[in-house]
Amino acid sequence: MTLPVGALWLLAGSLWFGLGQLALLPPWEGFDETAHYASIQQIAATGTLPRLGDARLSRETERYRALAPMPYASTPPFEQNGATTYFGFFAGSPASIAAAAEALRARLPQTEFEPGNEANWEAQHPPLYYLLMAPLFRLAATWPLLDRLFVLRLASFALAFGGLAIACVANAAVLFRHPPGPSPPAAPRQPVLVTALVAGWPWLMPMWFPTMARIGNDSLCLCLMSLSWAWLIRLERPQAGARDHLLLGVTLGLGCLTKAFFLPVAAGIAAFLALRRVIGDRSAETGRSDWRNLALMVAATAAIGLPWYLFGPAGGRTAAFGVDFAALGGAGGFLARWSDLEAPLSLLHSVTTIAKSFLWAGTWSFGRPPLILLLPLAAFSAILAVGYLRTLPPLRSDARPWAPLFFVVPILAGLVFHAIVWVTLYRRGGGTPGWYLHILLGPLALAAARGARAAAGRPAARLATSALASYAIAFGIVVTGLQLLMFTGCLFKAGDVVAYQWPADPRCLVDGAGLVSRLAVLGRPALGLPCLATGLGLLAVGLFRASREHPEPPSAP
Repeated sequence: MTLPVGALWLLAGSLWFGLGQLALLPPWEGFDETAHYASIQQIAATGTLPRLGDARLSRETERYRALAPMPYASTPPFEQNGATTYFGFFAGSPASIAAAAEALRARLPQTEFEPGNEANWEAQHPPLYYLLMAPLFRLAATWPLLDRLFVLRLASFALAFGGLAIACVANAAVLFRHPPGPSPPAAPRQPVLVTALVAGWPWLMPMWFPTMARIGNDSLCLCLMSLSWAWLIRLERPQAGARDHLLLGVTLGLGCLTKAFFLPVAAGIAAFLALRRVIGDRSAETGRSDWRNLALMVAATAAIGLPWYLFGPAGGRTAAFGVDFAALGGAGGFLARWSDLEAPLSLLHSVTTIAKSFLWAGTWSFGRPPLILLLPLAAFSAILAVGYLRTLPPLRSDARPWAPLFFVVPILAGLVFHAIVWVTLYRRGGGTPGWYLHILLGPLALAAARGARAAAGRPAARLATSALASYAIAFGIVVTGLQLLMFTGCLFKAGDVVAYQWPADPRCLVDGAGLVSRLAVLGRPALGLPCLATGLGLLAVGLFRASREHPEPPSAP
C-alpha cells in the first residue's frame, strides 16, 4: 500500500522532531533510563542477565549524580531528588558547570560493569530489548557519556519510528479499502483523517515523543505491536493461511520476550480470531483449517514467549505482573491490605493518572503546564473514542471494526489492575503510567480515524474536532519549548506545585544565547534545535498536502 504524499511528509516531520528531542534530552531524563541503561550495560559487559532482587544500577549513574543534575523528584518536595536539580545546577558556579560539561564529553576507559547501591527495578523485564542494545553499548563502550546515550536513544527511536511507519502502511490499506463509517453522498472525503490521525499520531498525541525518544523497551514494544497489528490485518486476505498465522505467532512470542504487555494482547488477539471463526460463515473444511491455523499461532507464541515467564530469572507472577505485585504478596496479600484501606479516592486518582499521563506527563521530571490545559486534549480523545464506538456494527455482522478493542481492552485492564495493586500496597494514588498505551499506536490510530470520520458527518462535531486537533498540535510544540526551558533551569519545580514555575528574574527567558549555552552543557543543541525546526517545517508541509489530497479507495482485492 502506497501512503499519500501528505502522510510521508508528516512521517518525516515526526522523525526529525523526535531526533531533535533525543539530542536535547539531558542524561537520564527519559523515563527509567538509569535502570534500562544498567540492564544493557550489565549484559554488554558481563554477558549475564539482570536478576530481580540482585541486579543493581550502574555505579556510573552514581558518579554522574555527584557531578550533574538529575530529574526532579516525582513526589513533593520536587526539588529534593537526591542530587541537584537543573535549577540548582545552573545557579551554581561556572567552574562546576564547566567541569560537568567536560566530564560528559570525556572518553571513558573500557571497564567492567560496576554495580551500584540502588536496586535495578527494571530487572523484571524479559531480555530481548536489552540483548539487541548490548552490541551497540559495546561499540560505544569508551565513547563519552553523551555520545553513548545518544546512540542508544537513537537506536531505540529507530525501532519506534519503524513501528509508526508499519502502523501507517497497515492502517492506510484498511482505511482506503474500507472507508471508516457512513457519510452523506454529498460530503467530500476527509483524507486528513487518514494522514493526520495515522501518520500524524505523534503530533496529535504529543506524549508519544517523550515515550519513544529515550532508552527503553517501549520502542521495541511499539515496533512488535505494529507488526502484530499488520499481520492481523493480513489475515483478512482470502489467501491468508498457516504462514500468516505463524508470522503473527512469532511476532507475539518476541513481544512476550520484550514486555509482559504482550501476554494479555496475545490472549486478546486469540480471542478475536476465535470469535471470528465462531460467528463466520465458512464451510466445515475451511473452518477446520482456520482452527488449525489459530492453534499454530498460539503454539508459536507460547513456545517463544512463555519459557521466560516460567523459567526466567524473575519467574512466575513477578515476571508477568511486576515488582509491585510481588511486593504486595510480601506485605500480606491483596485481601489483608485492602481490608483496612482508608482512602478509596486514591483508586480514582490512580485511574485518572492513567488518562492524564497518556495525554501528557512530560519526561522523568514530570514537568507539565497547569492541569486545566490538558482538558482540550481529553475532550479531543473523548470525541474520537465516542465516535469510534458509535460506528461499530453488530459484532455478528462484521467483527473487523472491533479488532482495536481486543488490543486496547486487555492492556487497559492490566493498567487498572496495577492501579488497584498500587493503591492497596502504597496507600496513595498515582504510580500507573498511561503512556504505555502509545505502543498500541496501530489499533488506536485506526479507531481514532473511524471516530473522526463519524464526527465529520456533523458540522458542529467536525468543527470541534478540527479545533481540538489544532490545539493538540500547538500544545505539543509549546510544551516542548517549556521542557527545554526546564532543562536550562529557567523554569523549575519546587515544593508541592506540580506545574512549571517561572523564575523570579525572567531575564533568562529572553536570553537566547544563554539558553543555548545551557542546553549545550547537557545536550547537543547544534544538532537538536535544527532537527526540531526541520520537523516543524515538514509538519506544516504535511498538513498542507494532506488537506489537498482526496484519494479514492481502490477496489478491494
